Amino acid sequence: MSGTLWEIDLSGITNTTIPASRFKCVGNDWQYLNKVVLPAGLTDIGDAAFYKSHITRINFPNGLKTIGYDAFRDSNIESAMLPDSYCSADATSGNGVFMNAYMLKELSIGSNVKILGSSFLQNCVSLQNFTLPDNVEEVWENGCSDCWNNDFGSLSHVKKFGKYSMMKTAVTAIKLDNVTDMSNNVFYACSELKSAELGERFFKFDKYSYGNFVACPKLTTFKVNSPTMCHYYSVFTNEYLANMTLQVPNYLVNTYKADGNWLKMGHIEGFSTETADWLHIQENLTFGARQRMEGRPNIYINNGLIFKIGGETAQQFGKFQIHADRENESYTQIISTCPNVDITTADICQYTCNDHNYSHAYAWYALCLPYDVCVDDIKPTEGDFAVRYYDGANRATNGATGSWKDFESGAVIPAGTGFIYQASKDGVWSHFPSHGTGGNQIMSPNAHTTTLATYAAEAPANQSWNLVGNPYQCYYDAKQMEFNSPITVFTPYYGGFQYNAYSLTDDNYILRPNEAFFVQRPEGIESITFALAGKQTDNTVHTAGAKPIQMEATSSRQLLDLTISKDDQNDRTRVVVNEKASIDYEMSCDAGKFFGEGLQIYTIGNDGSCYAINERPLGEGMVTVGIIIPADGEYTFALTRNEASRVVLVDMETGTQTDLTSGNYSFQAVKGTDNERFALKIEGKPTGIETISNTEIKTRAVYDLTGRLVGNSIQGLKRGIYIVNGRKIYVK
Repeated sequence: MSGTLWEIDLSGITNTTIPASRFKCVGNDWQYLNKVVLPAGLTDIGDAAFYKSHITRINFPNGLKTIGYDAFRDSNIESAMLPDSYCSADATSGNGVFMNAYMLKELSIGSNVKILGSSFLQNCVSLQNFTLPDNVEEVWENGCSDCWNNDFGSLSHVKKFGKYSMMKTAVTAIKLDNVTDMSNNVFYACSELKSAELGERFFKFDKYSYGNFVACPKLTTFKVNSPTMCHYYSVFTNEYLANMTLQVPNYLVNTYKADGNWLKMGHIEGFSTETADWLHIQENLTFGARQRMEGRPNIYINNGLIFKIGGETAQQFGKFQIHADRENESYTQIISTCPNVDITTADICQYTCNDHNYSHAYAWYALCLPYDVCVDDIKPTEGDFAVRYYDGANRATNGATGSWKDFESGAVIPAGTGFIYQASKDGVWSHFPSHGTGGNQIMSPNAHTTTLATYAAEAPANQSWNLVGNPYQCYYDAKQMEFNSPITVFTPYYGGFQYNAYSLTDDNYILRPNEAFFVQRPEGIESITFALAGKQTDNTVHTAGAKPIQMEATSSRQLLDLTISKDDQNDRTRVVVNEKASIDYEMSCDAGKFFGEGLQIYTIGNDGSCYAINERPLGEGMVTVGIIIPADGEYTFALTRNEASRVVLVDMETGTQTDLTSGNYSFQAVKGTDNERFALKIEGKPTGIETISNTEIKTRAVYDLTGRLVGNSIQGLKRGIYIVNGRKIYVK
């Protein structure tokens, strides 16, 4: 019967689906079928359901949601008025739905289609007067190709075009305001195309997007809105270039004229950016003395790029949004020598991640911004956040713990001041907009000076700690600061954080953009000036003043770095033997220990201060080492840098002495803090340190290393180093 039916009325049935290939015309099946009335409750038409069918008329009931691939391919359908319910589930049309439907003249696809599938309308040569609706954002491969007689409109709403997607169509003027991605040969052989305009987000033709306007003989006007020069890669037919006019932003005209490919255009002319809203910069951009954008455009600069501006000609921006990916260490960088840049609002978006591999799921990041920011204006894209300051006065009064404090609502963080930030969600961008008129500071050509606060303390190791930071939106060579004392940086580590101290005398350290760090204010120093010479756009040591690390011993100073490690955990402490230094804590060369998470190592001074960097005279050559062990297990000491002649690690618990210049020392330890088990014996000269066992008990005066009398016998003393009869001994 299927071979002779002319018309089928299915309106009386309750089916919601037309099965795949149900009315497919193969051989004599359905060869005369011309009209089908579909049931009112139909929601789905299966794959190839009317493939090669001779139907010319069909109703598409309200409520229809999906049409499978090739459903009307090679059919004689003349009109397809799809309801708004079509594609309401996933917004993506099927592939090849009307492919080779040569008789299709009239079409509507509803308001829910966002993605037009591959070959959806390919070879619909009779189609006319169909404008691609505003809801369509992507057209996949061959989606509308070979619709010779149809002008699809300006296509200004489409963001992405697949290859050949609009090839051989009757488009006449296209304005691709939102396009971000085009594959190859998109508008190939569009013989009626006269003008084309690319939106400001499209900036590159490459090997994946070639031939897009080849064989378009009537194309005479081509406008490019990208704020950086658009890359050229086989875009046009060479013989038509002489008849074409290229329109680009005024400040880029000479840049395009300097490019051998674009120069082949018959004419290159500029246009003003006066009316531009947002301009997305997606490649490095440098403004010379006379290159400027007109108006006050809003600027969005992709992560990892460099924007430079020179000269003195004024430049205005509205919102100025840049990015810093702290997880992957990729940053937008700004270098300005222009004193006349005015910005309405700057916004550095920071990308942070939490570490779910460890118990401390929420990671802290130490930040410093080049402008003032109000804590109430900070906004992550999702979730909550915390932001804290370091209370140097509390450190001075109460020691090294308990000094992180929450900012009060409405607090303004000054430019150049450090703080720590934590987002509750993993992998989010957070906005840090400038406060008041401070946005201009991101473009300041002047050297920044950060004032240091004084906090008097009984122990010098706790005195006058300040959390400051890199005030420039670029990398910065710390050696170029007008400041010589050590710095301590804050690093997310092992599910929490870690502090690392660096000497600006002995270490090369390049500060990241927006990186905060700790310093102590030495006597007589009121501020830090960040000399402009330190600004750079990578993390490589370039300056002659940033001397390479010297591994040989020197006559005046001998440096050694002692590291403790276990698996992927490690920490470092430093001792510098310098006969000109004081045995007491000096803020100019010593660095107090900041205690972070996980494994910790430090040295201990005579007054009980804990050091990350301990610069001192050799004296008797003994330095007490403290450790914090996060879990029971085996740990290893190693010298990772050494300028001393011989360094011996003394283990009071086992009685072992190990020359670390010859090899590492591994040991078993239990969880907790131990400030008595280990000492370093630095042998620049004979030390006279001897071993006396606990069985050698004689009545004698026993002193500790500070000269305090502790008893008349070594029996019952805690393990450690003592002075007996003028000799240094250690008790096991």
